[in-house]
Amino acid sequence: LPIRPLIIGGDDVTILTHCSYAMLFARKVIETFNHISKCFDCCQFWSATGGELSISAGILYAPVNLPLSSAISYAETLLASAKSKGRRLRTNAKGQPSPACLDWESVTDGLLDSVHDRRQRELLFIDKACNRTIELTKRPYTMKELGDLDKLRDKLEGIPASIRYEVLPSLRATLDDRLAYYARIRKSHPELAGLLQEPWQANGGRYGDGWAMEEGDRQTTGVIDALLCLEEENRMSKEKQTV
Repeated sequence: LPIRPLIIGGDDVTILTHCSYAMLFARKVIETFNHISKCFDCCQFWSATGGELSISAGILYAPVNLPLSSAISYAETLLASAKSKGRRLRTNAKGQPSPACLDWESVTDGLLDSVHDRRQRELLFIDKACNRTIELTKRPYTMKELGDLDKLRDKLEGIPASIRYEVLPSLRATLDDRLAYYARIRKSHPELAGLLQEPWQANGGRYGDGWAMEEGDRQTTGVIDALLCLEEENRMSKEKQTV
């Protein structure tokens, strides 16, 4: 079987699978769980959420030598992250279930730190050149946002691996260095440069579609998330486990 059930109980599901099935399986469970919850004849079972339920998911892409107990614990942390986003979004949608969300992380060695610490260290920094907090991920994602991420991933699929690998370290740089990087790749990869484009000064020009401006002077992008998905697809031929 392509999947190995580890825990199945109520709405708790823990599955061990090859990475090529992980995202598809999680999204299918989310979709099917919600669909079945709406198949009852009335709202008496879960009237507080409009007669339907949602389920969220966390995915850890991990090497086969990572201890399973550590992998499951980390995957549960990712699930908690996804649930937290759903609960925050539900405050604006009374009488409905929390939006189903999905969070994921990839590890390539046997060392794990917390999801928060890892992202704070690798994907978050304050750029004093533009007085913004730069967040190089949008995880966790709602199902609608995952659809948008799929489209972004398709746009980036044709970019050579050598260029993909340099995007993250280039975006960790200050604004001046990021702008220099966009100028350097614009001739060969205009679509990528267009997605990442930033004005010289905050609020002084147009940002590329790869950026989103959030409250509190936060500037986020899903480009790195899309590239990570592509990277996992490239690893599918290798022996890996996913929880």
